[in-house]
Amino acid sequence: MAESQEVCLMDLGQHCSKADCRRLDFLPFRCEKCDQVFCREHQSTASHACRNASIGSVTIPTCPLCNQAVDLRRSQGQNVNDQVEQHIRSGCSALVLRMPAADGGARRRQNRCAYQHCRVVPLMPFWCRECQKNFCVRHRSTFDHRCAPVTSYMPPVTCH
Repeated sequence: MAESQEVCLMDLGQHCSKADCRRLDFLPFRCEKCDQVFCREHQSTASHACRNASIGSVTIPTCPLCNQAVDLRRSQGQNVNDQVEQHIRSGCSALVLRMPAADGGARRRQNRCAYQHCRVVPLMPFWCRECQKNFCVRHRSTFDHRCAPVTSYMPPVTCH
């Protein structure tokens, strides 16, 4: 085989960007924060001391007593630990971060079993074709939920 047709294996990989490593890696990792190439050993932001590690990362502290998220938006330059301490001193009532239900709450209530006094919210509701309501597994049969079919009014057809 001619030398010009041979592929040099040294040209395939990339060297680790960490100064004290510079290992040739054939499956290198690219850091999303600093956009540099690293070997497997230095792929995490902590292992290669990434200067952009804090960019884009948001951590929400939780109270060790009540496991609620502590709101840092009203921090006014205070330390995170001071905010959590203030939350604990208030009896776990102040600085509570209220997270909205991401459409899951409304959907689950919408799928609640329509049988009277049944509070089950099934993961997979059964739709009754007769009465056009959702039911749980226990009340899915038309006999179990005492189905009253929806009758739509149709005017009588007259021929002249």
